[in-house]
Amino acid sequence: MKTPTLRLWNRQYLAPALMSAVITLLIALFVSYEQVEQHKQLQQRDLKIKAQQLSEWLDINYSIINNVLIDMEQLSKQCSEDLLFDMRSIMFNVAPVVEIGIVDANGQLVCTSWKKHDTPIYVTPPPAEPGLRFLGPVNVEYMQQPAFVLARSLKQGGEVNALVRISWLKNQLQNRSSELGFTGLIHSDTGQPIIMNGPYASPKSGLALPIDQSRVVEGEFDNGLDQVAAYSPLITFPELSVVISDEKKIIFGDHSNFSIQGTALCLSVWLLLTLLFQYLII
Repeated sequence: MKTPTLRLWNRQYLAPALMSAVITLLIALFVSYEQVEQHKQLQQRDLKIKAQQLSEWLDINYSIINNVLIDMEQLSKQCSEDLLFDMRSIMFNVAPVVEIGIVDANGQLVCTSWKKHDTPIYVTPPPAEPGLRFLGPVNVEYMQQPAFVLARSLKQGGEVNALVRISWLKNQLQNRSSELGFTGLIHSDTGQPIIMNGPYASPKSGLALPIDQSRVVEGEFDNGLDQVAAYSPLITFPELSVVISDEKKIIFGDHSNFSIQGTALCLSVWLLLTLLFQYLII
């Protein structure tokens, strides 16, 4: 049987301490949940901004190349020395482009910014469709190097195109990559990677295709890791999308002082609540 002194001690000290501990635990869990959610939102927003910035930067460069090809449409298709000089002059001011070429309606490459081809090189016959087209990566046989091709069909038949270095694009992706994720260019319709920096993976839950607007996906990817990935389609080529991913950081990211500060805060709350309950009970 409890003595009156023990009952008084339980009422005065133990009960307030236990009630304070329960309330403090609930407050700590709520604050922890809010911090996790806030960190997730910040991480998603950061990745989304990076993906949009990269897609906008690519759009700017592809628009510049598109203007170059439009200017080329106004030039003569005869591979004269004047045309070669004009092609080299235009290409000199466009860093990603390593060559400009003219293809006739039969699919023969008759002229490049390097030289006139006495023996035309057969390539794919150009389609009769307006606007800028993206092909690649393709292997340029006479250069033995892979490249992307940006092309415009000519009204009179044939096309004018520009070869873009893959290494240039890969360097841009690398500059924006996380060591814990990947950055790349993928097909908006199929999700298949075209060029990638880092080990590419798809979300196990599936990605709603086609990618027609910026979006963020998080969860387990098929590489077995919890990741967050932001997708942003290009305006110049809607069939292409930029993707940037990072590791999904569930705990508090880089908040290394959380354990010390959190513990001190919890103890302070518990002590204040205990004193308050003691005052109310007494």
